[in-house]
Amino acid sequence: MNPVTAQRLQGDFAVRRVHFIAFCCGLGSMLFVPTPFGRIAMFDLAAFAVVPFLLREVRKWGKPHRTLLGLSLLWLVSAVATEMVLGDVPFVISLKGCMIIFNVFCMLVFGFAMITRSRYAMAWFLVGSGISDVLSLYVFQNGALLSIAQQAGGGFGGNISGFLQERQVYPMYIWGFIFACLLPLARKSIMPPFMVGICFLLVGILLLLVGSRSAFGVYAVSGVVTLVYVFDRNGLRRLFQNTFLVVILGGILGWGIFKAYEISAVRGWMGEGERAKYELQIVESGVGAFGGRSDALYCIPFLIEHPIFGAGVFPIDRWGIVARVRDKHNWPDPPDEREKFIPGHSVFFGAWSQNGIGGGVFWLYALYLLLQFARKALIQTAELFPIYFFCVASTFWAVLTAPFGGMRGYCCLLLCLCVVAVDDLRHWPRTSEGSAGRPVHPGQWARPT
Repeated sequence: MNPVTAQRLQGDFAVRRVHFIAFCCGLGSMLFVPTPFGRIAMFDLAAFAVVPFLLREVRKWGKPHRTLLGLSLLWLVSAVATEMVLGDVPFVISLKGCMIIFNVFCMLVFGFAMITRSRYAMAWFLVGSGISDVLSLYVFQNGALLSIAQQAGGGFGGNISGFLQERQVYPMYIWGFIFACLLPLARKSIMPPFMVGICFLLVGILLLLVGSRSAFGVYAVSGVVTLVYVFDRNGLRRLFQNTFLVVILGGILGWGIFKAYEISAVRGWMGEGERAKYELQIVESGVGAFGGRSDALYCIPFLIEHPIFGAGVFPIDRWGIVARVRDKHNWPDPPDEREKFIPGHSVFFGAWSQNGIGGGVFWLYALYLLLQFARKALIQTAELFPIYFFCVASTFWAVLTAPFGGMRGYCCLLLCLCVVAVDDLRHWPRTSEGSAGRPVHPGQWARPT
């Protein structure tokens, strides 16, 4: 065997090894194991164990890579400073909250190590994540969801799958279908983007009928954008590069999705339970669309008064913010002790209001990275465009409205992908190393080798 062929085979083997590791990481991203500090995802534990051996690689990475890592450490420093300033929270609780943030740094290092070796590592991670999401309903369950299921009463016996069956379990199965089934088919071009877009639209309609509001919106937008990509790729590229138009059209799409939900709920197409929820959260709350995601109404006043240091990982409302907001909107007092805590349901507001300004800066930068990836590199991902657009849209929405919880590994890997992809394009017209060590055009960084 000549040296060139041997080097080529060695490079291909190294890439396949990275893909296998990425798949295993995705498989462990939603499977939780018990530890003295609570249940922790297998990928989280792997990141803690492996990162000391990867730190020496950080100096090889570019400035954008180190910027994201640096801001994650800034978030950690901000959290530690907040806990020291407050000083009234048990040390174990403070340590657990700060270690979660340090774990983000570890997963980012792990993610960069995989994606810089193969631009396709993210796709394999997503396949594993899709399988993991479904498996987690039955084995190695999420500690937070398990606790909620146990508190729900004896009817479910602490079983997550049974509990979620009453709380729309469908998005979790669909997540598994999109990544574990649709993604491999899209990669092999067996499922063309047009068919993927149609699948997204059909899934969106299904989720609307079963009352999954947020998931419906993300899938519907992904379907519409995918169909535009199929029929007018150059027009979509120009649109993505115009931030003003993206904001305007995004607002129009958001308004249309909300109106579709409103009509479906009011007319009872989604069932009496969803109509009652709409009346309670949207109509009677007096704050419209914020009724279902009201944590911003509590966090914004708190952040105006306390922009630097947060309320801590155990966010007790020491300042009476929650009571003031409830009095302003004439909301009844909650039946439990939630009024003692400042809500931080969304990743962005939760990180800033609990951990201080460092958390807000990190997630603002994360949103910026998602937008940069969408504007500059997403259109280049060829047959994986529909899947990657869905990832960007769902993550952007989740950062603004959902808790961090089980999405940590997935979100960290996606941010790594955004940095690497945009950095590849930044170095054009110079060649960049492809996933198998061969020079490639940066626009083809996501294509199979």
